[in-house]
Amino acid sequence: MKRFLRIFADLGMVWPFVLLLQRVIEEVKPTTGVKNQDKPTLLALHPDYFRGDLQILADSGRFRVLRLPFKWQYRMLNLYWNEKIDFGLYFSHSNGGKEDEVRRRLRDFLKAVLAPLFSRLKIDCVLSACIWYKQDIEWGGVANEIGVPYVVLHRENLAASRVLQERWENITKRRVLTPKFLGSHIIVHNEIMKRCFIRSGFVEDQGISALGCLRMDPYVNRVKNGSRLNDGTKRVVLFSFVHGFAGKEGVTAFSASRDVGFVRLFDDVHGAIAELAAENGDVEFFIKVKPEGDPTWLSEVEYAVKKRGIDPGKVPNLKIVYKEDAQELILSSSVICGFGSTSLLEAAIAGKPVVFPFFHEAQNPEYSDFVLFRDDLQVFDVARSTEEFKRRIMERVDRREIEPECMRARYALFEKYVSSMNGDSLEQYVSTLQSVIRKGSEAREGRAPAKTGDPGRMENEATERSAARAS
Repeated sequence: MKRFLRIFADLGMVWPFVLLLQRVIEEVKPTTGVKNQDKPTLLALHPDYFRGDLQILADSGRFRVLRLPFKWQYRMLNLYWNEKIDFGLYFSHSNGGKEDEVRRRLRDFLKAVLAPLFSRLKIDCVLSACIWYKQDIEWGGVANEIGVPYVVLHRENLAASRVLQERWENITKRRVLTPKFLGSHIIVHNEIMKRCFIRSGFVEDQGISALGCLRMDPYVNRVKNGSRLNDGTKRVVLFSFVHGFAGKEGVTAFSASRDVGFVRLFDDVHGAIAELAAENGDVEFFIKVKPEGDPTWLSEVEYAVKKRGIDPGKVPNLKIVYKEDAQELILSSSVICGFGSTSLLEAAIAGKPVVFPFFHEAQNPEYSDFVLFRDDLQVFDVARSTEEFKRRIMERVDRREIEPECMRARYALFEKYVSSMNGDSLEQYVSTLQSVIRKGSEAREGRAPAKTGDPGRMENEATERSAARAS
């Protein structure tokens, strides 16, 4: 079947593929129920990886947002891709061999499919959630070639340690398959990430913007409007973490041999929370794990608790959760604990006491450069032993005030790593995307008309119609 379909593709018989894709592409419906049919249209690749950004853009009323299920995106590529392809050679154009031939045929096929598809669906811009998804590189690169802008809303943005910043600066040598960005624009959350990408040589200054985090706008506005305090309930939340750390090759989330990473820190922090729950029945204790229901993560938490001789199922005020919304947990809590998570900064701007466990491996020189926020500990309540960790938590349950100077430092840190405290990221995203779309439309209008019989006629006609509609 694959060979038969590829023959159709190579012969230029693409309309069955166009009609199929048109049928499977779905609209992200605004929660208001009001359709945005007359707005610029965005098509999201790898749509499940946007962490809510697509819904926010749809709800803004400024865009019509479509999503292409990944399985169909991949099936189109898989007509030509196979397990024997060396993707390093494929994207480098360096060997003149089978990879180059496969890439040429695939791109010819995608151009023939996407031009009429984008015309029929009135696509103005293609979105990806990450710079290194190879499936998106191909779809986005071809979109860009036929005049439809390709924009990446890059999802990985935490560079809160020296090692992580070096990692991002060297990203093209590690994970990115193309030495230069093949799209129109990249949007990241903070200036640190922007500088890292520019220094890497992957993108020029005019091709990238630091606009904050879309899903943080509502939260920032809530805490600025005073939604910081709970109803008086004594509640402690630990945002669980893993043994491993970002920035070092070969390190996994949980060490099977329990000899690499923050293993002792994990065990003692989680064990201490269980002990506090057993000792203080009037205080609620939550351990929040992610991703949802990860059995390995849950078993590691249970192991750490049972090491202290405690059965987590028999401590009624100890809850190990994964479905609960992190921001709601923060706002309803008395004290927050955690290690290496942006949740700590979200709690910090909400005026919550944040207890930071800085002991065991966290103080080991071998790991010091991998500790997130190591240079910013002044905004947290730092515990340098298990005993101090427990003591500081219980002290803060009853004494929750944060000094104004500390709050100012917390706001600055949040803006440095996460998003603006103005809560205006959406407006900046809208403005940038509209500008990119407008430039794409202007570029398409400036093209010379294709000659009759030219293989590119269909693509040019499609993009010209899209430009006329957008103008």
